Amino acid sequence: EIDKNDAKGFLNSTNEFFNEQNESDSIQTINQYKTNYTNSSVFNTNMTYTEPLSKALSMILNYGLGINNSSSDRKSFNQSVSGEYDILDKEFSNDFELDQLSNQGGATFNLKMSKSTINIGTKISNVRFQQFDAYTDKTFKRNFLNWNPQASFQYRFSQQKSMRLSYYGNTTQPGIDQIQPVRVNTDPLNITLGNPDLRPSFRSNLSVGYNSYKILSDQYIYMNGGYSFTANPIISLTTTDQAGKNTYQSINLRGKNPSNFYFSSAFSRKIKGLDVGVGIDLDANGNVDYTMVSDGNKTELNTTKSANYSGGLNLSKYKDDKYSFRISGGPSYNNISSSLQNRTNNKGWGFRGDGHFTVYLPGKVEISADGNYQYTAKTQTFDQDLERLILNSSVSKKFFKQENLMLSISGRDLLNQNVGFSRYASGNMVTQNSYTTIQRYFMCTLSWDFSKMGGSVPNK
Repeated sequence: EIDKNDAKGFLNSTNEFFNEQNESDSIQTINQYKTNYTNSSVFNTNMTYTEPLSKALSMILNYGLGINNSSSDRKSFNQSVSGEYDILDKEFSNDFELDQLSNQGGATFNLKMSKSTINIGTKISNVRFQQFDAYTDKTFKRNFLNWNPQASFQYRFSQQKSMRLSYYGNTTQPGIDQIQPVRVNTDPLNITLGNPDLRPSFRSNLSVGYNSYKILSDQYIYMNGGYSFTANPIISLTTTDQAGKNTYQSINLRGKNPSNFYFSSAFSRKIKGLDVGVGIDLDANGNVDYTMVSDGNKTELNTTKSANYSGGLNLSKYKDDKYSFRISGGPSYNNISSSLQNRTNNKGWGFRGDGHFTVYLPGKVEISADGNYQYTAKTQTFDQDLERLILNSSVSKKFFKQENLMLSISGRDLLNQNVGFSRYASGNMVTQNSYTTIQRYFMCTLSWDFSKMGGSVPNK
C-alpha cells in the first residue's frame, strides 16, 4: 500500500491572555505559510500452516511480516519584510524518515473432544523502528517485544446448551506520536510533548459465556460477562500553567491498573396459553481510568469511575399473515465520579422503550409502525433532562404472485424529535454531546426482489 499527500496552507491565529484582574497582559500572533508532504509505503503478509497431530489434536503455526517505510517533510515559513513567506521556522519544521520492521510468529494447539474444545496458543512479535531527523542529523531507535497469549475452553452439555471460558492478553506498544511527536503550533494553548522512555502496556481480558435453548418450551437463556485490566498502563499527564496553556505528555503509571467489566444476560420463553413471548434482560458495564494533572508545582492522580446498570422486559406475539408486535422497555442507572471533583454528583436515572407492530391486510397491504423512547435525567453537572420520542410508520403494497415488487410510503421521525445525545466519562473529563441528525422526512420507495425471480425446476 502506497500513500502520498501534499498539502499547503496558511496559519493565522491571535491569542489574547488575561491576568487575574481580567486585564489583557499579552497577545500572541502567528502568521505562517505551511507545507506538508508525506509519503508512506506499507507491506504486510501472513502465512498459516495447520498440522493434524492426532484425530483430536491439531497445531496451527503462523508467521507475519510487516514493513513500513514513510517520510514526512513539514515546513513552516514566517513572513519577511517584503511580504513573502520565505523565513524558515526550524522550531516548527521537520523532515523525518521512518523505517519500521515487524516479525510475528505464533503457535496454537486445538484439542477437540466429544463435548469439549480446548484452545491454547500465543503470538510473539518483534518490532524495530528507527526515525531519522534530517534537521538535527539524529537517528532515534526503539525495539519492542509484543506478546499475545490466548486460551479458551468450551463445553457442550448438549446441542442446545454450552459454556465458554476464555483468556486473551495483548501488548500495546507506544506510538511514535507518544514517543516523539511532531512539534506543531496550530493550537498554542495545547502542546504535546514526547516521552522516549515509554514502555509497552499489557492488557488481560477474561470472559465467560453460557447459552441454553429448549425447543419444546421455546426457552432461551443467555449470559455473558468479562473483566479486563491493564498492567503498566500508558496514561496522560496534563500540566496547566497560570496562563491556561495545557501541556500533554504520555507516561507509564505504576501501581495502578485501569480496568473494565461488562455483564449481559437475557431470558425468554413463550407462554403457551396466551401464545405470547416474554423476556427479561439485565446488563451492567463499568470502567476505572486514571490520569495525572499538574499546575506546575503539584501533581495529582485523578481516578475516574463510571458504571451503567440497566434492565428491561419485552413482550412479543405474531400470527402468520395477520399481525406481529413487540414491545420492550426498562430503567437504567448511571454513576460517574472523579476523585479530584468528588463534590460533583453525576448519578442519574434513565429509561428506554421500544415498540413495533405490523398488520397484514387483504390485497397484500401492510401497515407498520415503530417507536423509540429515551430519557436521561439531569445531574449536578448537567442540569438538563435529555428526552426524545421517535415514531416511524409506513404503508406498503406487494404486487404479482411472487410478491417481488413492493411500493412503500413511509414517514420517519413523525414528531421531529430526532436529536442525538450522549453522556460519558473519559480521562479526567465528564462529557455530554448533543448533535443534530436527520429529522422528520417522508419517502416513497419502489423495490424489486430479484431473489424471487424465476420458477421451480420443471419435472422430467
